[in-house]
Amino acid sequence: MTHPKYTQQALPRLKTIAASLGVTPTGDKRAADTWINAIITHQSAQTQKVADEQALAQAEFNGYITGERKKVWGERS
Repeated sequence: MTHPKYTQQALPRLKTIAASLGVTPTGDKRAADTWINAIITHQSAQTQKVADEQALAQAEFNGYITGERKKVWGERS
């Protein structure tokens, strides 16, 4: 979901979403904004983690391809 979608949710629904993500907010747990911010912060962190893992995998792949190219073509490539 996106921020506008979260702002349309009732507090009990936000609590359910947060629980499904394993998120417990800090601050006033009676305020919907507290739950929304906790959910969005968690999702942003997860997105960054995936991006970091993808960048690492790409670097490893590039290194592998470079190594294979050198095996086939030698150092002249």
